[in-house]
Amino acid sequence: MSSLGVFSLLAIANIAFGAGYPFVKSILVYIEPSQWVFLRAVLSTLVLIIYSRRELLDAALSLRDILWIIVASLFGVVLNQICFVEGLQRTLPAHAAMINATVPLQTLLLGAFFLRESLSASKIIAIILGFAGILYLLGFGVVGQINPFLKGDLLSFTNAAMYSVYLIIARYALGHIQPKVVLTWMTGLGIIGFGIHANWVLPLNQLAHLPTKIWFYMGYLIVVPSVIGYGIYLWALKRVEASQSALFCYLQPISSGILSFFLLHDMPEQRFYVSAGLILSGIIVGSLKR
Repeated sequence: MSSLGVFSLLAIANIAFGAGYPFVKSILVYIEPSQWVFLRAVLSTLVLIIYSRRELLDAALSLRDILWIIVASLFGVVLNQICFVEGLQRTLPAHAAMINATVPLQTLLLGAFFLRESLSASKIIAIILGFAGILYLLGFGVVGQINPFLKGDLLSFTNAAMYSVYLIIARYALGHIQPKVVLTWMTGLGIIGFGIHANWVLPLNQLAHLPTKIWFYMGYLIVVPSVIGYGIYLWALKRVEASQSALFCYLQPISSGILSFFLLHDMPEQRFYVSAGLILSGIIVGSLKR
């Protein structure tokens, strides 16, 4: 497939990821964050096993492969999703999506350090602008104002950092394995971490009383971001640099913001727009050629 085709699929995946923010926020009204990620992992694993059964049977994984998949699952699934839902419960979807838009900038740093990917002057400026935007959103440098979403924003930043680490691991160590196999193993192994976090409690009692729209949101999140979105990323990382793939995260705040406005009537404060300007400026600068 051409580069345009790869980039188009990455754009679709990130629009799908962004749409999930207000859906998760709505689900958390009815289900505890720890129980939701546990349930999502269990159901996603079942879907993936059915979807990838042939590839799983044919896969010949070495001990090294399994160890790297465990590490990728820890950063890209367990820590990533726990910080995501715990953070989203304490902040606005627009905040969480904008903070996650710094994944490209964090991946630039990690890619330069671990994979020796080029770090030009424009990328250095991009990183500075992006992190300035994050610091402003968190409340640093804003006199007389307290960020009421500080804890949620910090958890969202940690979520973005964990995903950046995962992208580097996937690029470095998992590119030779079928994406379906990696995704199924990662999600299945994530059940252990999520189970511990939720004290092995699934929200079975709540499921019978959920509104129809929440069932739709849950189905979307289990299939579209968890299966299709992650699968596209694993497939694309075989064809483009980790820093290139991460640049498409800037689409997440757009789809998240639009849906949040219509579903939750969220209107971010002025601080958000200043921060968004800095972060998006950094992403644009970082995408420029030398």
